[in-house]
Amino acid sequence: MWWPLVSLRPQKNECFSVKMRVAGSVIIAFLSLVVALAITALIGESATVDSWVAISLGVVALSVVLVATVAWAWNVRAREENVGDAYEEHNMKNDTVLNWNGVLEIAAKGNPEPVRTVVKSDEEWFEQLGAEAYHVTRKQGTERPHSSEMCRLFEPGRYACVCCDELLFDADEKFDSGTGWPSFTQPADDRAVAYHLDESHGMQRVETVCNVCKAHLGHVFPDGPAPSGLRYCINALALKKIAS
Repeated sequence: MWWPLVSLRPQKNECFSVKMRVAGSVIIAFLSLVVALAITALIGESATVDSWVAISLGVVALSVVLVATVAWAWNVRAREENVGDAYEEHNMKNDTVLNWNGVLEIAAKGNPEPVRTVVKSDEEWFEQLGAEAYHVTRKQGTERPHSSEMCRLFEPGRYACVCCDELLFDADEKFDSGTGWPSFTQPADDRAVAYHLDESHGMQRVETVCNVCKAHLGHVFPDGPAPSGLRYCINALALKKIAS
């Protein structure tokens, strides 16, 4: 439920109430003076003291009613705006679909903290992975397109990092991009994948790496299907299929 978020942003209504009290006092005084002067000019010297008092009280009462009505209407509008802002804020916080602008912002401003960290020496990685997977994941290599059956398999399951077993992608987000590399529209978790601006080979791209062990996975591009519009182009050698 999103409505409790309204209580997190009370400053707008509190500030609004103070302004309305000040504005109300000014409006009451001004309207009372203007109307009283106008009536006095119309009735001239024929007005008695009692009639002057009655007119003044009536003017003040009308001014109070007017200000109260305006204040109520503006307060209702302010509450609606606050609720709308809270709802929008809630949607932004809970929206799991990352888009291209979000990727660029993360790559430029910094990646989220990983759930854990795995660090090994190059020798340890090479011994664990073998030559091909080591070249791709630890030396930013790229496997040949269509060299793995993984890009043609779409059965249910999940895909983890071959280096550290961190869950990276779900088969539900996998699609056939026709590029020759396994492709996904979203990572399994917003902290699973890290993004880095990559200007190697005379190109401007966004590299994707495992946020836990910093293994090179591939790149992400803004030419994927809806709703994200993203295509995570991932080396099959960087992934391992695990059961759901």
